Parts: sequence; structure tokens; C-alpha cells
Amino acid sequence: MTAKKKAPAKASPASKGQLAGAATVVARMVEAPIPYLEVAIREHVTEDSLQPLFEHVQGEITRYQANRLLVDLREGSIALTISDMLGLAKLVAATFAGVL
Repeated sequence: MTAKKKAPAKASPASKGQLAGAATVVARMVEAPIPYLEVAIREHVTEDSLQPLFEHVQGEITRYQANRLLVDLREGSIALTISDMLGLAKLVAATFAGVL
């Protein structure tokens, strides 16, 4: 028997946005077995920049009509407490049905 190889995930072209000097956001739809929207945050995130950032991500979700979301904060820096991050996770989970 031969095993089937999975095709690598394909991504649609990314959109980039600058949020009033707060954060650079790159969004792209990843065509995997279960498609999802990947949003990469590449700048400093603070409590003050969180709301505009969240609104920007909401716009990207609407634009791509995504059901699943992956937020990548590895290339940015975060000046948020664990409590802030928990609040953000609850806000995202309450707003969107499918969250990776």
C-alpha cells in the first residue's frame, strides 16, 4: 500500500494594514483541509492599541468571510498581562464561532 501525501496548505494573497501607528497586520486565507484566516501581528500591541486591532481583524474576517481564525503574535511584542490576553481570548471566542 502506498500512503497518500497531503498537499501543502496554500494561501491566498495577503492583505496588509497599518493601524494608526499601533500595529502592522498581515491577513491571508490559508487553503488547508480546513481553511482558516491567518492574521499576523508584527508590531507592538498595547492595551490602547487592542481595540483598533480587534476591529481591524473583524474587518478582515468579514472581507474573507472566514469561519476559522488563527492570530499569530510571534513576530510582534505584547505589553499585555495574562488577564488582558484571557479577556482578548474570551472576546474573540464570544464574537466568532470557529477559532483555531
